[in-house]
Parts: sequence; structure tokens; C-alpha cells
Amino acid sequence: MKRSSEELLYNSIKWFLYPSKRDSLSFEEYSSEDIEETFAAAKGHAVVPFIFDAFTDSPLKEKVNEDIIKELKGITKQTVLQSYRLIFLTKYVSNILREKGIETVVLKGVAAANEYPELLYRKSGDVDLYILDKSKIKEAVETMKNAGFLFFDEDQKENHQTVLQSRDGIKIELHTMITEPFSDKRANERIALFEKGIKECTESFYVFGNEFHTLQRGAFAFTLLLHALQHFMRAGFGIKLLCDMAALFENGLNDKEKETYLYLVNDCRLSGFSKVILSSCVYFLGLDADKVPHELCEIEKCEVFLEDILKAEEFGRNDVNRMAVLSGNGLWGYFKEFHHQMKLSFPKASKVFIIIPILWVITLVRFLINNKKVRKTTAGEIFKNAGERSRMAKDLEIFER
Repeated sequence: MKRSSEELLYNSIKWFLYPSKRDSLSFEEYSSEDIEETFAAAKGHAVVPFIFDAFTDSPLKEKVNEDIIKELKGITKQTVLQSYRLIFLTKYVSNILREKGIETVVLKGVAAANEYPELLYRKSGDVDLYILDKSKIKEAVETMKNAGFLFFDEDQKENHQTVLQSRDGIKIELHTMITEPFSDKRANERIALFEKGIKECTESFYVFGNEFHTLQRGAFAFTLLLHALQHFMRAGFGIKLLCDMAALFENGLNDKEKETYLYLVNDCRLSGFSKVILSSCVYFLGLDADKVPHELCEIEKCEVFLEDILKAEEFGRNDVNRMAVLSGNGLWGYFKEFHHQMKLSFPKASKVFIIIPILWVITLVRFLINNKKVRKTTAGEIFKNAGERSRMAKDLEIFER
């Protein structure tokens, strides 16, 4: 059963997402304690601007104390300024790469924000660009370095992207893959096939008179789903990613775009994950059920899923015991995930069979050290949490035929 503060969070987000539906929302039953808890949750999920309108321009505003209003305005103003900066930084980077014949499309960021009633309210901390021709990644990096962007070896922790920084510390992620590899071989193969044909499904949109390039809406919705899945399989994600999906689907996909989305989702065996994501958007975030291109799952499954999302906050940072979701049961499941994490950490070295045992040891030592010194928790608690989340993931039928 939802707490009043959770309902208030959902209703406040609805007030922002669907201005035309505001007459159906009521804020009379919420207490000052509900308001404080909702504001704290919004901060944890990095969606404070999404509740700004409800807290300052609805019947609720009479109950919100001045301290919360002051902090609310400060965070929202900071988000707006940061979003404005990132929009033009995205344009600048894509332009200097295009001048060198390197075509990119925007992942998330301004492309996702453009679906919202107020695009500057969507918080983002970096710029994500996908290189359409991944063979040009080295040239892209050199082009950006020559333009004054900074490259640090310690930022290169993942094999699906290269990270640079602007002089003021904003990270620019140049992706050569839509998402990092999953533990499921077939899904990786199908995503790779999708990436090969990605040049054929790009389109333009305009923000503040500037042209940006992204994927056509069906394919873009699929990449947002993959982004959510990547974080879910790691440590979880917050409610902002649900809002991204709700905003995109509320604006509507035409029949061809729906067909593209469903084909890609089914091809990667992600229909269960898509159903729980979009059903949760319908049940809790007010998405019109008619906009969803497949049947809804039962609300009980969504309630369990939402509980995991609310605990995680933004990208699972609130729970130190969180570990990646396991791809199997028992000890075999832990081993498969451990092996998968080793391959992500050492993408090239892990192809040399003879040194794999050494890489296992290094991965294990890092894991134990991070638990003790960085996360201040125990391996036992993390394994317990991983088992619980994996049982929930199995119920979502991720990667299952």
C-alpha cells in the first residue's frame, strides 16, 4: 500500500507532465509531513523541478513552508541554468565533430528533455552522443582534445564509451555502443545488429532554433528502455527514467514507430521489462493507457517494481548494499554475474583465456575493497540484496523466451 508521500510525489509529477489533466488531481488530503517527505524523495531522485509547479502553483502551495519553497526555487533555478548550458554544449560538440565528418546523435539529454512540457526542468549532468560510425572514435577524441576538451585515463572505466571533460568539468560521453554489454549473448547480438542499421533511423528536432539529431521515436524509445535496463541490472534507477518514458509515450508514437519499438523490444526479449515500465507509468504517473503499444501487466507486479525504484533513488545511489541483478540462480548465478563484471572491467584482456583466473582474482579483490572502504558494507549483505532483486527481475522475464 502506497504511503501518502508517495502518492503526493506521483500527483505532483502528473501536475507537471500533463497540464491538461490538472482538474482531475486533488491535493487536499496531504499533511506537512507528507510534503517534507515528498520533497526529500524528489531530491533523492533528482526530480525537484518536476514538483515545482505543484508546490508553487496548485492548491498545495498553501501548505508548503517557506524553507522548502526557498530550497525548491534554488534547486530548480540551478537545474534550469545547467540544462541551458548543456543544450548549447551538446550543440557545440556535435558541430565540431560534424565539421570533421563525424556524425552523431543525441542519447537522452536534450532529446529526452524535449518531450517534457518544460524541457529545462529535466536534470542532466553530462552530454551523451552516439558516434554513428564507431571506427571514427579515435578521430572524434582527437578532434575534441584539439578543441580544448580534457581527456583523463581514470575516466575511461567502461568499454562502450569514451569520456572527455569540458574546462568547467562537464563530462561528454562519446558512445560507440548504445549500452554496455549485458550478460545475455543473444540480446547483445540483436542490439549490435540494431546499431549497424542505426544510420537509417535518425531524425532532426529543434530546440531554441538549434537543430539536433537523434533517433526516430520508436528507436529512441527503445534506447531509453535499454538505458533503464542497464541501470536496473546494475544497481537500479530512480523515477526520472520512468518520467522520460511517460513523457515520450504520452506525446505519442505513430503506428510505424510503435511497430519499430515492439519489434526491437521483442527481438531482444525485453517485452516483460517494457510492460512493467510502461504499466507503472500508467498506474502511477498518469500515462494514457491507450498510448501504450502493448497490454499492461498486473498492478501488483508494478508495485513491487516501484518499491525497488523508490529505494534506489537516482541510479541506485541510496542503497549501499545494491549489486548487479544476477542472470541465474544460486551459486551459478553469482558466478555468471561475477564473470560478466570481469569482462566489462577487462574487455580486451578477458579474451586471453590463460589469464582469466588472474582477472577473476583482481575483480574479487576490487569488489571486497570497495565494499569495505568505499561503500561501508559487507559482501554478505550485498549478495543477499542481489538475490532478492534477481528474484524480482526473474518475475519480469528479462531475456526470457
